[in-house]
Amino acid sequence: MKLLLIISMFLFSISLFAQPTIDFETVGTDWTWIMFANGSSSDSTDIGIVANPDTSGINTSSMVGKFVVHSDAETYAGVFTDDITPFTLTADNSIITVMVYKDVISNFDLKLENPYQSFAHDVNVSNTVTNQWEKLTFDFRGDIGRTITRLTLIPDFPSTRTAGSTNYIDNIDFGQNILPVFGTVQNITFFSQSLNAERNVQIYLPEGYDRTNTTERYPVVYFLHGAGGNQTDYSFIINILDQLIQQRKIEKVIVVKPDGSVPPYWGSYYTNSDLYGRFEDYIVYDLVNYIDSTYNTINSRNKRSIMGHSMGAYGAMKLALKHPDIFGAVATHSGPLEFHHYTDVVDSILAEYTGPPYHFNPNAGKFSKHAFTFAGAFSPNLKNSPYLVDFPLDSLGNPIDSTINKWFKYNPARLASYVSPDSAPAIYFDCGKQDELTLYSWNTAFRDTLDKLGLKYEFLAYNGNHTNQLYNRFQISLAFLDSVMQATTTAVGDVVLHPTIYNLSQNYPNPFNPTTTIKYSIPKQSLVTLKIYDILGRQITTLVNEEKPAGNYKIKYDASSLASGVYFYRLQAGNFVQTKKMILLR
Repeated sequence: MKLLLIISMFLFSISLFAQPTIDFETVGTDWTWIMFANGSSSDSTDIGIVANPDTSGINTSSMVGKFVVHSDAETYAGVFTDDITPFTLTADNSIITVMVYKDVISNFDLKLENPYQSFAHDVNVSNTVTNQWEKLTFDFRGDIGRTITRLTLIPDFPSTRTAGSTNYIDNIDFGQNILPVFGTVQNITFFSQSLNAERNVQIYLPEGYDRTNTTERYPVVYFLHGAGGNQTDYSFIINILDQLIQQRKIEKVIVVKPDGSVPPYWGSYYTNSDLYGRFEDYIVYDLVNYIDSTYNTINSRNKRSIMGHSMGAYGAMKLALKHPDIFGAVATHSGPLEFHHYTDVVDSILAEYTGPPYHFNPNAGKFSKHAFTFAGAFSPNLKNSPYLVDFPLDSLGNPIDSTINKWFKYNPARLASYVSPDSAPAIYFDCGKQDELTLYSWNTAFRDTLDKLGLKYEFLAYNGNHTNQLYNRFQISLAFLDSVMQATTTAVGDVVLHPTIYNLSQNYPNPFNPTTTIKYSIPKQSLVTLKIYDILGRQITTLVNEEKPAGNYKIKYDASSLASGVYFYRLQAGNFVQTKKMILLR
């Protein structure tokens, strides 16, 4: 039956290559659109093809798609169709644009799927205006080569559903093969004194970067890859950077992706090790100095951040906690952040063997390979052939305390205890609740440690496994790092520069829960008002309403009484008016 359906789609559907735009006038009108998760009162009238609500703007089509989302719908309420002709993503059709007309500001989720190959990838882009047409751009270049058989639309995808919405959709165009803004990627090598070797590095330079223009300098984010990979992995982060910069959700930034791989196992854990080499020194000293001396960076910890996933998440958190003078902010995804939870994976390691007695080796399975990679970083023993490590379990599967205690010396939760709240980097970390490597418990335990230490942080848990939500999570963490680096004041020596222009900075942290800091600058004495508004334009509160002398200011805002969602803060000082968006995530 499925085969017959696919054959009939090839015979009778209009090809996306012949006419790529789903315009709801000639393409999409006779398709079956299946609605899901739209609440208890949903019915067939919630979706349909209707007259364009506004033909005076950028969309003059006569007919458009409509989807009404109910107030009791799930956040992911949407529609899907299997009536597209199966096609393969290429460089010519992987940038997709959609015209939207919505009465709320929220993410629009576009998902491309192939249920027959268990493939699905969604991209979220928020609209910026209400009750007028806007073109949104979705970048699927990271999925080139995938065959697509299903199209899913979730037009109103908030973090929490607080109200219903009416959404109009038109001109889903698969023919957009260029984005307005592209950065460039360089693959370089340089000699590391710490490792006494040439090392590979991939570097993202934002659009407009000019090495000869030393007056324009950029903040830097160092990205550390996970176990089993190298500097070329996580290529989709390049797409995310292009998109976030194009949409002005983050400022232009240089991103540095060093190679943390090393034999004989899955990677270095970015740690100084007798087996792997001095990888911590390689990152913190050799690489940072090389980048600052070679590229137009802002050489300041306030403009330098570090992030990573899995093994790279450990490396990023460890390096930021040990070197807060180097990195002003850190963001990690699904990392092993509290080593006392190593017991959570012992059963998974033992399940890869028959025993007892157990004869541990790195090729028994992925949990064993991870454990040997850990041991290479934290308990190397070059005299212990053939694996050159002290393994943490004995032949009966019991922990060996002397080895485990070596591991605990490198525990991020322990390293956090040496950092004072005044000097600590800004911290963001997240993890999927269904992480198959058991790392969710490691992250919640690390959160509890930070609470006890009084260190500020942002921690977000989400429904997902070790890797399947990274495209969305990287957007959140990059926005967080940007909010930190843009919020800091540029200084010369110890003297803060006197403001010469009016400026409203992005709040930090962003997203936040429940407190955030807003900074602003005024170059002369002015009557200043700073107000908070909800997504419908209703005033929530007034933070400032008084005459202020020239200077740099910051104010802490507590949103404990508000629901999750998008809010706006508006500064008016004399004739200067500026508004910025902030996101409360509970």
